[in-house]
Amino acid sequence: MKPILATQGWLSVEQASSYLGVSKRTMQNAIAIKRKGIGNHSLRIKQFGQRILISKKSIDAIEHIYTDEKKLK
Repeated sequence: MKPILATQGWLSVEQASSYLGVSKRTMQNAIAIKRKGIGNHSLRIKQFGQRILISKKSIDAIEHIYTDEKKLK
């Protein structure tokens, strides 16, 4: 994994999970919830082929990142 720079705008899933101190799988669950439209609405993601990027600003701005669908229902 590449180090996270202060000026970096977008993070890979691995970098985002490290930045938040969670596992890669937990971060993937948060992205899945965002894509289903049931939570994490202010989280900004974009995809290039298989590569998923998460906006560092949106991670900093979000109050709570949901990782479990059952807790949203």
